Amino acid sequence: MTLARVTTWSVGQVLTSTALNAEFDNILNNPNSLINAMTAAAGDIFYASAANVWGRLAVGTNGQVMQVTASLPAWVTGTGTGSVVLATSPTLVTPILGVATATSLTLTQTASQITTDTADASDTKGLLVCGGGATGPARGAMTQVYGNEHASQGGRLYLDAGNVSTGDVILRTGNNIERARIKNAGAVNLAAFVFANIATVLAADGDYGYCSDCGGGNPGNCGGAGTGAFAMRLNGTARCWG
Repeated sequence: MTLARVTTWSVGQVLTSTALNAEFDNILNNPNSLINAMTAAAGDIFYASAANVWGRLAVGTNGQVMQVTASLPAWVTGTGTGSVVLATSPTLVTPILGVATATSLTLTQTASQITTDTADASDTKGLLVCGGGATGPARGAMTQVYGNEHASQGGRLYLDAGNVSTGDVILRTGNNIERARIKNAGAVNLAAFVFANIATVLAADGDYGYCSDCGGGNPGNCGGAGTGAFAMRLNGTARCWG
């Protein structure tokens, strides 16, 4: 039902109390009038539910967001899915990111970037990604990257393991295969390969590693059936010593 007019006013018409009362009665008693709809609770929202028809959306619950459902506004509970598109990137000050079922930040662009807000030749800031609740090896491993003009750490990259007995720096490739490890006590361990794979592992001059079954001179050309040796490719030939 839409709000119908009782009287169509014309130029020069005399406004009478009878006509005016009838107009007000129509406005006040019509169930679709805004005045009649104003019986509302705190937080309710009025909207046009159809042409010339007013509707009232009751306040939602804490944490709900508004969305359009069947061409009308409605409160819904966020599910943690979907994408947020921002016209201008926000400035985050000590934010806490997370959703109900995970604590991940997913970047969807082909070349996503996380940067500081500095300009070229004035890159004076750094980024720290920490595994613990605060920075420092006493709380966990962390990565530190610094701009070239940082006051004390210009252009440096740090990979810091935590200060615990298992706090090693591990380098992996392929299907999570460990290739090298800097141990917490200071030793460096290279993953071993076998002589049968030496041409693949030491594919270019300057490549080196530990061959678990190599033998040879000191140094000399590598051969199999040994007890283990360090190997390096020099001038196209694998050389062993150990």
